[in-house]
Amino acid sequence: MGLRSSAILDGGLHIFNGSYHPSYFGWYDLVLAYAIVFSFLTGSLKPKIQDSIMGLVGFFIISASWINTYEADHFFIAAGLICFCRFFLVFVFARSLVCRLDYPTAESVLLFIHGILVISAIFWYSLQFGEQNRLAASAMTSASFGQVCAIMCLLFYARKNYLALFSSFILLFLSFSRTSLLLFILLIVIQNRQLIPLNLLKYAVVFFLIAMLGIRVLQQYGGTETQVVLESRFSTEEIANLNGRTEIWSNASEQIRNRHISPSGIGFHMTPSLIKNSNLKFFRPNDGSYHVPPHYHNLLIEYTLSLGAFSLVIFFYLLKRIWQAFQSNCSAAFFIYAFFFGSQILDYTIFAPKEIVVFAQKC
Repeated sequence: MGLRSSAILDGGLHIFNGSYHPSYFGWYDLVLAYAIVFSFLTGSLKPKIQDSIMGLVGFFIISASWINTYEADHFFIAAGLICFCRFFLVFVFARSLVCRLDYPTAESVLLFIHGILVISAIFWYSLQFGEQNRLAASAMTSASFGQVCAIMCLLFYARKNYLALFSSFILLFLSFSRTSLLLFILLIVIQNRQLIPLNLLKYAVVFFLIAMLGIRVLQQYGGTETQVVLESRFSTEEIANLNGRTEIWSNASEQIRNRHISPSGIGFHMTPSLIKNSNLKFFRPNDGSYHVPPHYHNLLIEYTLSLGAFSLVIFFYLLKRIWQAFQSNCSAAFFIYAFFFGSQILDYTIFAPKEIVVFAQKC
């Protein structure tokens, strides 16, 4: 999942024209493996039978997707296995950590990690302000950092920590991530659906005033770059076509209609090959180059094409979790699950080359 450092330090551009999503093996994988082995030997890590079943189901779904793949280069299998092992082992490790400790301690760990990201983002922002006025943490895009801040805002709201909520909202706002902002507001409205409109309006006015104050400060001290950011974020053309996503999704619909997609999918990690073969690209007027999307910006499309009918298992499990958390009025769990699902439908960030991890492999 990690990009090489050069790709991040040179601007993090999605310079990718391959047939599958690569998964660079790096030192962070060794750190993860050491943490798991050490925890297992000391008795801190105690996997449950449900974890093993989930792992086997996931491995079967991914393996089945490779049966009818048309890619001659089989290195994509290694990339897919590395990606699967990362997610599965992190899940097992995190679940065991939460079960062994308690939920407040687990949240404290999350807050500590978030604090590191915030410090990194502020330091990066201080160096880039005037040239790049969208807040982002090191080795992350503004959109990815905005998603992290939105989840933390929702978590602080669920815990009624309003000071931390407004601090995180400022960071979310400075990322200028439209998707994260809209999903944050939508989930707040859903959570407060029983409030009278007047109280709901009170929350809306407070967040609106913070946003307007932030825009005014940036216009005063941010230079011309702030105007560029604001014009882009409020561009009616970008909003109308969801920043090019509607064209990307239309291309995916054509792939489904015009190609023979196996019931088991075209292969895990293989969606870039469809984008490449369909010659989908966007012209960059500023430098005269073309941008090739690295993925379809949609969780449903990516998994449907990659894994075929078996992707329904994943969607069912995720939607079931969202509904269970909603019915049980478990605000924190509902916010995290629902935000993840909503953001991945509009801004797919699971696979490389999206910068979604802090750890990056040195060249």
